[in-house]
Amino acid sequence: MLTFNPGQGIVSAVVFELGDEHLGGIRRPGSKEKEIFCTKQNIQNQLCDESQLGQFLISDKATRLAGHPFITRAVNLTSPISIQYPVQKPGLYCAALFGFSAKTFSATLQAIEPNTTLPAFRVGLQTVYRYLGPAWITFTVLWTLLRTVEARSAVCWLLPLSVVQVAFRWAGLGLGERAPTILIISWHVIEILQNSIVLVHSHDSLNRQRSRRSWFVGIFLILYLVLSTAMAVADYTATVESPIPAYCNIVLGILLTMYIAVHIFWLWRESRSASREKLWAVSYNEFPVRFAVILAICGILSLTTAILNACYVGKRLTPLEFAHACWQIRYLTIDGPFEFIFLFWTLTLALYCGHESQARSITIELDAVSNDSDSTEPLTSDMDK
Repeated sequence: MLTFNPGQGIVSAVVFELGDEHLGGIRRPGSKEKEIFCTKQNIQNQLCDESQLGQFLISDKATRLAGHPFITRAVNLTSPISIQYPVQKPGLYCAALFGFSAKTFSATLQAIEPNTTLPAFRVGLQTVYRYLGPAWITFTVLWTLLRTVEARSAVCWLLPLSVVQVAFRWAGLGLGERAPTILIISWHVIEILQNSIVLVHSHDSLNRQRSRRSWFVGIFLILYLVLSTAMAVADYTATVESPIPAYCNIVLGILLTMYIAVHIFWLWRESRSASREKLWAVSYNEFPVRFAVILAICGILSLTTAILNACYVGKRLTPLEFAHACWQIRYLTIDGPFEFIFLFWTLTLALYCGHESQARSITIELDAVSNDSDSTEPLTSDMDK
């Protein structure tokens, strides 16, 4: 709804969807330039009639071709009216105003979504968490109750931490603009903590032969913490026109791809060295290789996200063009991709650690049984004598 404050003079107003902007105006016969307003001169040129004086010019052809309605009025500020726009489907709706005879004026454009208080570009993310939140919490509770793993296994603390992270995000999106600032800040802190733990434990899981962590991991964690803080600020202040989160995604996608590639290379180098020296058994190699495949998937997703965001910002769109091109899908490609990538990473890491812990326990039990059987052989021999 477009509402005007009382004043003096006439204001030309039009409400439209941004994708139909190019259809506005009418060309004069024999000219390539468009006339925008219905003036006395354009009335004489038969581009409009006297009842349209002061309105934006919209041709009948433009009305037919437009994907959304055009509504234009010449508003007399002495007795201002409100323009009610019929929103029929999702879109990036705009209002253009021009002081036709009014020297100063003010108006308010209010868009109301009855089902949420979130900006429209975040509604998709809210929909995802509406289903992801309860599913994630239910799975984690069942996993924790039904699985028995070592106390030091990542599944004992990583999945519960992810539950808190998902619950905070779900609550924040559900409350929308009513969400307290402390809730949003807490979610960002927990997410950064969860992702940092995932990065460190992924390194430890693939590099059990190393007695200490590589300096590469420490430097990467510092870079990640700095970048994540910047991304949290960008997300908190983001509008539908904001390209800054896309730039952050490019940097994070490249860094994560490098991090994963380096670890897979280390695993490949150690496996080749160990295979030559006959130090690794097949059963020992099996788990790290499987986890390396999972990491490779995360790396591909991260690189794909970086490339998509680079394509968006590489088009050098104006803020309005960027908003119109991305607002319906930015929850998947700009605002939320790394949330989902790290949740997938967290889940696979927890499953891997739990499976590996169980396999190691079985191996220890088999070794114990073997040792017991070996120790009973001399006793049997003595009794036979």
